[in-house]
Amino acid sequence: RQWNAVESVYQKLKSSGFKALLAGGCVRDLIMNREPNDFDIATDAIPDQVAALFSNALTVGREFGVTIIPFDSFQVEVATFRVDGSYKDGRRPETVTFSTPEEDAKRRDFTVNALFYDLDTKKVIDYVGGEKDIAAKIIRAVGDPEKRFEEDKLRLLRAVRFAAQLDFQIEPQTFTAVQKLHAEVKAVAAERIRDELVKLVKTKQADRGYELLLQSGLTSVIFPEFQKPWSDQQITTKTSALLKGGADSSEIGFLNLVFEAAQVVGVDVVRDLLKRLKSSNQEAEAVHWTLKSRELILDSSKVRLATLIRALAHPNAEVCEAFYDSRPGTFGVPKDVHEKSRTMRSRLKSTVLKGSRTLPERFISGDDLQSIGFKKGPSLGETLEEAFNLQLEDKLKSREDAIRWAELRK
Repeated sequence: RQWNAVESVYQKLKSSGFKALLAGGCVRDLIMNREPNDFDIATDAIPDQVAALFSNALTVGREFGVTIIPFDSFQVEVATFRVDGSYKDGRRPETVTFSTPEEDAKRRDFTVNALFYDLDTKKVIDYVGGEKDIAAKIIRAVGDPEKRFEEDKLRLLRAVRFAAQLDFQIEPQTFTAVQKLHAEVKAVAAERIRDELVKLVKTKQADRGYELLLQSGLTSVIFPEFQKPWSDQQITTKTSALLKGGADSSEIGFLNLVFEAAQVVGVDVVRDLLKRLKSSNQEAEAVHWTLKSRELILDSSKVRLATLIRALAHPNAEVCEAFYDSRPGTFGVPKDVHEKSRTMRSRLKSTVLKGSRTLPERFISGDDLQSIGFKKGPSLGETLEEAFNLQLEDKLKSREDAIRWAELRK
């Protein structure tokens, strides 16, 4: 369905007398027999002309020659061939000039992302040697690497991310420029850095991406809190092992990335770091709670049963269990101990939580305790919580049991 939409946009531009070519990452992915995540079309039609052809067009990027054509669950980006002016903010050009396909290709970041594809002739159009670099599995800046990175500082991180995502090597001159200019990444908005990191830690070669982050010096700028632990070879080796294979969610990816360092700097530092990177509160708290719950989840025999049951009903328990159970024996607890813990947790989720991760309704309330003589205060709260603990542990089996127990405690 997405491909049909792309073809319809392409053909409408062509039938209206304009040039149209698939552009960028989607061409790279098609050459590599990968499923593209999104599709971009480059054209000589200017934004007003594109908008006139598509009634639902969004011209949010008009100043950069970009028009968005939305469909039900995705969108097609149409961009006018352009040459960029100077980059004063290290992210976007101050001006753009509409141009030719060749000039457009030469202003792009990496050769593998600077290809075009003609749907009519079924031919790749390559002005920068991108096809050759795809065949050789190389990430190479278009033109002068330092100039490309000075224009857009995010490209420093994107070079690493593409190398991990595609399992490519970074061309030596390009990587030397990343190392030389790594400190410039601090000019990039935190949320853009976070987005690139999420993409990196979710790739199957996330461990390679992490190693490139270290080698480039980017970690010292992105994670200044972790400079000390990440100068320890043992910690970096363990972190790399955790990242091997990638992650299904950003929370687990970040956990894989920061777990070993967190043992040195403390889990509160990790939460503050993620908030600095503009992660959502939900994501930051999920990582923080999971790191704090390490012993509870890995060796459940060491904690009270009621404490474990309450934890298993916590909103972040699913992320926590998925993280620790993904690699038994990896987190400083013997594999057999971990497996016993997983068996115990599975049984409790089935019997006490009924598979819903929702705690059962309490047998008694604060009003019930007051009705039998308890006064408001710490004692009432402590009794109420202990009654619920005993209920969760199946030591109080009914409301009547709980009332009798409370009366004896009064």
